[in-house]
Formats: sequence, C-alpha cells, structure tokens
Amino acid sequence: QHPKRDAIIQALFKSIIRHYKKRKRTLIYIDESGFAVDTLRTHGYSIKGSRCYGKHNWQAKGRINSIGALLKNQILVYALYECSIHSDIFKDWVIQTLLPKLPDQSVIILDNASFHKRNDIKTAITSEGHTLLFQPTYSPDLNKIEKKWAHLKSKRKKENIDVQSLFQKYAFI
Repeated sequence: QHPKRDAIIQALFKSIIRHYKKRKRTLIYIDESGFAVDTLRTHGYSIKGSRCYGKHNWQAKGRINSIGALLKNQILVYALYECSIHSDIFKDWVIQTLLPKLPDQSVIILDNASFHKRNDIKTAITSEGHTLLFQPTYSPDLNKIEKKWAHLKSKRKKENIDVQSLFQKYAFI
C-alpha cells in the first residue's frame, strides 16, 4: 500500500466500474510495460562455498516496450517497440491499432501517465463514442492488464524465450 493512496477515491473508482458493468459496457484496460531484451542470468561464478552476487549484466542489450489493451482478461491488441513510449507513439497506437478493434461504446481504463492525457488522444477516443476512465493514482492493482504483464514476464522467465516469441505464443491466451 502506497502511503499516498486514497481509499475513498479507490472506492469511488470501484463504484464507477460496477456502474459500467451493470450497464453492460465493455471495459478495456490499457497500459505499457517493458521487457529486457536479455533474459536474467540464473548462473554465475564465485569462490567455492560462497554466494555469487551480480551487480551488472555487461551484455545487456536494451528493452522492448509494449502497449496493450486487455478485454475480459485477454489481450485485444498490442504492439512492441524498441524505443521508449511517448505521447506520439501512444497516439499512433490508439488511432491505428486500438480504435479499429474496440467494441462500440467501450470504457477505456488508463493510469495517469501524462501522455495518456494529451487532448488530441482523449479527443480521438471520445469522438468514436468511447469513455475514458483514469484510475486513481498509486493504484496499479486496479488495472487488470498489470496481471497479464506479470503473467507474460513469468512465462518468459520460465521458458527462457525472446520477447517476440513470448507475445506470439502467449499474448492472446
């Protein structure tokens, strides 16, 4: 529990979600996540009988960032990027990838990243008849796609596969 988390605002948010569910509105959870290109090292060298500590992986090759939308606990759409995600990339993803796949009058649930709140992005979504709902600050547990990202990262570690293969194999399960 983050100390700045507000229980009253969280309760209000949950009430709003219940309201949309009662009205049979489709809830779409959106978020970004980063995946290290290299898998974590599971072995290393040390003096016999002493624990191996690693401070830095000198062969690290960067990150692949993803944007995804979750519908009923399954990824609806996603995209992978070998760069940081910023407002222009997010806007392009919303217009080219997300909006064509959304069910009518969806409720789009997002965290409070500043680039989610850019006016042209909000207008692109609402002009198509969808509703934007920003989750309370310090409340990642209220965005269901966070669990999907954790599941994908767990699968990747367990199977030791690259990010592209991970998404091809597990994104839509």
